[in-house]
Amino acid sequence: MSETEGATTVEEFGFGNAAEEAEILATAVGWPRILARGVDMLFVYLLFPFAFFVVFGFVLGLLGRMDFVQAILGAHWLVQVIVPLVIWGVGESLLVSTIGATPGKLLLGLRVVDGEEGAYPGLGKSLGRTFWLLVRGLLLGIPVLTKLAMFYWCSALMPPYKAPPWDKRAGTRVAVRRKAGKPAVALAAVLIAAGTAWTVFALLSRFG
Repeated sequence: MSETEGATTVEEFGFGNAAEEAEILATAVGWPRILARGVDMLFVYLLFPFAFFVVFGFVLGLLGRMDFVQAILGAHWLVQVIVPLVIWGVGESLLVSTIGATPGKLLLGLRVVDGEEGAYPGLGKSLGRTFWLLVRGLLLGIPVLTKLAMFYWCSALMPPYKAPPWDKRAGTRVAVRRKAGKPAVALAAVLIAAGTAWTVFALLSRFG
């Protein structure tokens, strides 16, 4: 048996960064990309910030300053909206620049690649892409307006495809690394439904 026979490479798991491979991948259009962003939004407003605040709150608890968490972090809707976006913005940029994908894109078999080189974009380009995603795609999380922006860009991703401004400005595109199977699509739908239900419940609880 040769040294390479039976070996497992990172490319087999979809983490490869070979330019010649990425160049031939089709651009993601329609539901896979929409579902991927929907899953990512679950991480934006629920899981990622929650994990951060647990760690942050633990440190402040050791310092005896839990009053800071209660008085500042949880007191104003602007903090509750902007902080998760900023946290996720940094996290998304790091993920895109290293493995070319966010959690949603990993699940749906998508990768962010450089439009010209075909490799994953560097950190600087990823930060620029995420910045315009937050500004143009989510309108900085402004209530109601961000939902309208998401609806508009979701419709733009359906055929005929219209490249969003964050990809245009960064010179990137979202490519299909592998076709998502039915289990992945079903899981994405369940996650999005769970996130939506939780958001509605939180809003009703606030106004109730």
